[in-house]
Amino acid sequence: MNTRLYTVVTDYTDDDYTEVTSVDIVTGEKFTEYELDILNPHPHEWDMYCMETWGEKKPFFLPSAGRIYKSRSAAIERADLINYWGGKAKVLECTPVWEDLEAAKKRRERDRLVKRREKHVREAGALSARIRELS
Repeated sequence: MNTRLYTVVTDYTDDDYTEVTSVDIVTGEKFTEYELDILNPHPHEWDMYCMETWGEKKPFFLPSAGRIYKSRSAAIERADLINYWGGKAKVLECTPVWEDLEAAKKRRERDRLVKRREKHVREAGALSARIRELS
């Protein structure tokens, strides 16, 4: 059984966004927002793609990248589709650790308690140091 899972993430930098000033239609106030500056490299193909996929034309958008895939080939196919339309996508792989639900809940609770204890130990150390300073 394949225990690896895959996902597709987009990898954009600040340079991939354009600052846009808009006006709120209710208040009339100007505000700034940032839009992803993706130029569709195949605009003439987009309408044909829409007709084949949905049977109607749609405004351009990048395909989503928020799914988990059981097969590497499906994840690569999605990343290739995003990249084809001008996005920046890459595939990530993980090997999850499967554990009993109750055991997982106990592990998380134990981890939370350990962090709390470490925080209290640090605070107690700081208090002890302060007491020594004042002595």
